[in-house]
This record gives sequence, structure tokens and C-alpha cells, in this order.
Amino acid sequence: MNSLTIESAAELGVYLNSLAIRPLFRGQTNHYGSAAFPLATTSFTRQGCTPPEMFKWWNYTSDILSAFIGKSGQSFPFVEALLQHYGWRSFYLDASTDAGIAAWFASHKFSEKIALELSEDCFERGVMLRKRYASYDFDPGLGHVYVLDHDIVEARVGAIDLEAISLEGYRPRFAAQKAVIVGPLQNKVLPRECYHAHLTVDRAILQQYAQENGFFNQADLFPGRDEDPILSALLDLPWTEIDATKNSLNSLKFFRRAVEFPEYSNSWEKILSEKVALFHGTSIEELAASPAGTPENTISMRVPTSTMLGHTVMADKAFPEIEKLLSVHNCVIFEIDDLIQHAPHQGRFLYSKGLSVAKKADGLIEIGALLVEHQGLELLRAGLNVGWYYRPAATGGWTHVRHPEECPCGNADVHGRHLVTLRMIDSWLADPNSVPLP
Repeated sequence: MNSLTIESAAELGVYLNSLAIRPLFRGQTNHYGSAAFPLATTSFTRQGCTPPEMFKWWNYTSDILSAFIGKSGQSFPFVEALLQHYGWRSFYLDASTDAGIAAWFASHKFSEKIALELSEDCFERGVMLRKRYASYDFDPGLGHVYVLDHDIVEARVGAIDLEAISLEGYRPRFAAQKAVIVGPLQNKVLPRECYHAHLTVDRAILQQYAQENGFFNQADLFPGRDEDPILSALLDLPWTEIDATKNSLNSLKFFRRAVEFPEYSNSWEKILSEKVALFHGTSIEELAASPAGTPENTISMRVPTSTMLGHTVMADKAFPEIEKLLSVHNCVIFEIDDLIQHAPHQGRFLYSKGLSVAKKADGLIEIGALLVEHQGLELLRAGLNVGWYYRPAATGGWTHVRHPEECPCGNADVHGRHLVTLRMIDSWLADPNSVPLP
């Protein structure tokens, strides 16, 4: 690895233009490790993993990404890599194909602060919102640009070119940053042979070089929600009440985003839109009317949120505990203490809050979604959405059966997710310690 000190923007440009490799660039305000071997670690390595938050990020956002980029949005490594640009921890390192972008990050220091904002829900009831505001600001000193050999990186640890994802008419953050994600590293450092050069440069020179290449301010690399549909979808996710603040200030409620992430532009609104849901534990049992479509002899049960957010191996499609309940009741509604928004419902204040399992004619069983309408602080109404039909076998397995009244979406991933949720609920019914609480 070459270690060079660069004295001017012109010298930096001459050096970068002389590279005979296919380069990737990474910019940092500080150098870690030894002079001979930089130490670059992932956010998971530095900060650890919090499984409940990880499951929330995955479930809330993989559906959003699928709506924009297709099946690859359901790939866990791909989602992990892409969402790193929005604040999720991962086993990947950020890099760019553009040296100007690396120069900008090497000359601007990251900072973050927690803000509490007083707003009103759409019914003009006061609420406090906790947000993470972040910024990159120029800071004098020395910056560091690392030149990586793209071919060696791909061969040794892997690289995902996010710049190749095209969202016509939009400029999402990963495109603005011409991002390539390096890894996964799985708690390891980037191998030494991936580094081609380490450039130490005065940050004023780096800022000049970044500006000469079109990167002047934060908005050039962090587009707002009007340009970035993924950011917009994240900002529209429901809010959840902060447990530690309950009953702390008369009747004023405090909320945080369902998945918290750094925000790079002010998002305060005096009166929030009707599509902003501020969930504080309201159950369908508190509604004046039963969910629309509820048959006679129905019971509802509260189940852990993790049954809808977690993952499990589907060794078979047998649900013995569910069948026991259906031997007594025509329908069972399983409700979580949360709201989950899916991409088709964005902007419609419609959320998933559980599952329903109902007996049908000819010995069939329908698995559908419990959907609710929620505006501001108010849970307005609920209904049972049509689902797919299954026939229990004598051996215990449930087989999907085409039915003229089934959900017409044709999305096997969505209904497969219902089966996974039902598997976790069945396990929880058999042993409440088998499914971890979120």
C-alpha cells in the first residue's frame, strides 16, 4: 500500500488520474490502525447488534425496497447493504466510485443530536416527537482518502454496486453517493491487500477537490424525501410511544420513529399529516365495533410483536396449537402491540396489526391479515382482510388450495410470511418462552 501526503487539489487530481487499477474510494476524517495497515471496521463490529431493532428494520423496509427494486429487495444481504446508507448497522463498509465523494466525507465531520419537538397530531392534540438529527460539517485538519482495488475487494470480500440500481425520476441517497458496499466482513477488518493507497490531505484541499467535482453541501449527497422515495417511505412509517416516558408529563405522550435513523434535514411540522400514525398501545378490543368481516364465535388474542417481525425455519406447515383453538372457535384473531406498514398501504393510514385464522366450508382454513386504520393518536377501525385458503392434512400439514374467494394479489411472499408468523404464534402458544419478546 502506498502512503502519500498530497499538498494541493491539482496534485490530488493528477495522482487519481494516474491510477492503473479499477479504484474504489473511502474518505474518513480520522485514520485508525497503523501507518502500514488501516483499520476499517463495520458498524456491527463497532456498535454491536440489537436483534429486535434489526428485525424491525428488515420487516418494515424489505417490503418498501421490493416495491422499488423488485425481488432483490427481499434479499437480506442486499437490504442490509443498501439500508446502511440510511442508518442501519451492517457488516459492510461504505465506498464510492467517485473520489470527489470520498474527499467530501474526508473533509466533513459527522455529528448527531437528539431533538424533542412539540407537534400536534392531525386532530390537533399535542405530542412530543424524539428525532435523531445529524449533519456533516467542514472541520479543519487532516483528512484521509483510501484508494481500494475494486477487483481485489470483489475477489476477497465482495462488493455490491448500489449505483447500478436505477429508480427512474429519483435520486436516492445511494445513487447520489455513487455507492459501492464492501463486504460482508462478519466482524473482520478489511484485508490489507484490498488497499492500494492511503492519501493524507489537508481537509481544505479535500473540500476544494470535492467542490471542483460538484459536491458543495450536504444536500448533494443526502437528497430530501422529494428526491429519495426510500427515505420518504421510511419517514412515513408509524411512530411508537416511548415506554420510559409514559405518564411523565401530564397526558402528553412522547414518541419515536418505529425504526430510528439519522435525519439530515429538518422535518418539524406544527400539525402532522393524517397519514402519520402515533401508536400508543391501543387494541382492537377498545373499538366500539368488532373488526369488519368478523364471523360469529370469534376470539382475539394478544401475541408478542416478535411473532410478526421475527424469522423461523418452516420445517413443516403443521399448526397443532392453532387447530386446537379452531376446534372450539370459528375464528381466532392474533393481535400484536404494534403497527406494521407495507408498501402498498403507504400514504393510506392502513396498517397490519396481526393475523386472523378462520374455519371455512369444506374443511378449509383461511389465513388473512388483521388491518387497521390509524390516524394521529386514534385507532379508528379494524377489519379482517381476505387471505389464502389451506386444507389441513391428516398428517398435520396445511396445503394451499386455490379458491375463488381468496386474496387476488398472487404474492406468494406476502402469504408465505403469514405462514411464518403463524408458525411462531403456534410455537408461542405451546411455550411462551419459545419466542423472544421484542
